[in-house]
Amino acid sequence: MRHPYGLVHALAAAAAGPVILCGTASAQVQPPEGLQQEILANPPGAVISLGGYAPPFGAILNPATNQLDLVPGGLLYSDCPEYFKGFGVLYSGTFDPGPVRVYLYHVNDISPATSARLTATVENLGEETATVEFTRKSLPGPSLNYLAVGREAGELFYTDGPLPPTITLPPGEAAVLDPVLDATTMSRGQLISAKYDLVTDQPVRITSLALPAGTETLAELHGAEALPNDDQFRQGTFTHWGKRNASPYTIRTGDGTKRLRIADGAFFANDPPIPGLDEQRGVETTLPGNFGVTYEMEALVTHDDGRRLALLVNPRGGTYGGYFRTTYPADTGEPAGQLAPTPALAVASSSDAAIIAKLPLLAGENMLRLEFIPAGASNLPIEILLVPFDDPDAEMPEEPLPDGFAVF
Repeated sequence: MRHPYGLVHALAAAAAGPVILCGTASAQVQPPEGLQQEILANPPGAVISLGGYAPPFGAILNPATNQLDLVPGGLLYSDCPEYFKGFGVLYSGTFDPGPVRVYLYHVNDISPATSARLTATVENLGEETATVEFTRKSLPGPSLNYLAVGREAGELFYTDGPLPPTITLPPGEAAVLDPVLDATTMSRGQLISAKYDLVTDQPVRITSLALPAGTETLAELHGAEALPNDDQFRQGTFTHWGKRNASPYTIRTGDGTKRLRIADGAFFANDPPIPGLDEQRGVETTLPGNFGVTYEMEALVTHDDGRRLALLVNPRGGTYGGYFRTTYPADTGEPAGQLAPTPALAVASSSDAAIIAKLPLLAGENMLRLEFIPAGASNLPIEILLVPFDDPDAEMPEEPLPDGFAVF
């Protein structure tokens, strides 16, 4: 089970001391020498100690008065009941023509142990033939190792791979969303985490189902009853599928550490959950942890004091391990993906961090782009720390990079 706000709930009931952790920090907080040496000595993916580098960790980039902007796009989130104990409909949502993301996250908890399938269907609600084309897919194999599934799901989401075939549907007809998912069986206790980005030119209904192995999905669809919810209500239909900053942040290494706070909930409201509708219950809802929401952060970086810049992920609500993609410089560089941490599955302590990337020294001002999606089975919130560090072997180029030249 994932815990979106493990630390936030504790802080809400705590005394004033922890409020410093989540409040806006002073303009400049320089990292201690010991932390800079830890960053220099370790590769991306490594878990390092923050070395007593107590909060606040630096100026927050997205305070409640400067939140990330929402990116339009439909999102179906199916995670209730997270542990299904029978067969039937898990969730069903309707979408207008346009881009849609489908995120399924369920564990087979049927007793006695029974093989099951997690699948989904798409139904054409329009008056003309619908074309459904896929642009992204993430489908790790079923597993008992939930942390490993969450990490791999993020990596696959940002990796080009085989996509489901395009679906053509006459009005009123339904089809299986992904034949590969539909044919996959899961044993008791196994988790499936599946994500799909698609574009539809007609209004559609997308339905997630837990079904017995060996059955025909479309034959089961209309007779299947809705499974009872658990008490978490982690499901919904949303009209936004991403978050990003409208204007690039300004990062100067001489200004010290900066931080981006992710999914800290409505209480601190630096990065609140996106709003939506639970169509099954007919009530407004939100998406705790913003699971299934893509994040994109851009910043103009200047190495004005000759130091390099490291990106770290610091867990603030419990164990976290995920996948991040960094491009620097964003206009000419190639995206570099990183599981953070690795080879460990997760970083557990809020006094530790995992290295996402260590940027090279570049002359002038260069755009940095960071992309990720919150990892399933991990805990939120997290903070992305942007930490300057000394590298005696790094030399500042005399001139900015020529057009089309990539270093990272």
